[in-house]
Amino acid sequence: MAGELIIDSSLQAPIMEASVLKGTTLQKVLPDSLYTKASNWFKEEAGLDLAKLDQLNPLTVMTVALAIIQQKYYPNKAGEVQLDTYFQEEGKKDGKKVLGLETIDVQIKAMFGQFTMQRQVELFNETFKEKDELKNLMSIMNNAYVSEKLDELQQLMYRNDYRPEEMKVLLDDRNDNWMATLPKLMKEQATFVAVGALHLFGQKGLIQQLKEQGYTVTPVNLKN
Repeated sequence: MAGELIIDSSLQAPIMEASVLKGTTLQKVLPDSLYTKASNWFKEEAGLDLAKLDQLNPLTVMTVALAIIQQKYYPNKAGEVQLDTYFQEEGKKDGKKVLGLETIDVQIKAMFGQFTMQRQVELFNETFKEKDELKNLMSIMNNAYVSEKLDELQQLMYRNDYRPEEMKVLLDDRNDNWMATLPKLMKEQATFVAVGALHLFGQKGLIQQLKEQGYTVTPVNLKN
């Protein structure tokens, strides 16, 4: 069982370290008008005072906002966990080896390290410029995911606010690194690979790269 990361308690400390602002606060790094707009959004959508997130950087606050929308409009059923966690837990129950394709340090560098504070504020502004921006984004994303329409997910991702060079670090470079590992793993033993859907599509996606290396990639119809 191979995932992006091995999901356990060791992830908490480095993620928190990367999420916390150093020597400043969210209110100080955001323009007053943008802070007010975001504060109103959090109060309306979650009854949450944005001041409680004042030690977190803009990218982390954006992630919190997405989680709020996901849970509010597309909630998990009781007892459900995210797919990465589910598959790793099931793999462990079956006595399978569970591996991570990268370390948390690599993921943090891709998710946070490449963005200056100015760039984080720009992305934050795009996220909260319209009141229903996140709700509409999550609706499109969920519908495409549930319908298994990778092309729609691809279009959504590449028309968003991230620059091509940022997408390269977020997706393409990591895919290339994983493809340096996966063939060896799959040659040694049958391997179930669970990664985010955005890593599957496109010329640098895992599906296309596996095909180019001679693998047969066949979709499984889960609706039957």
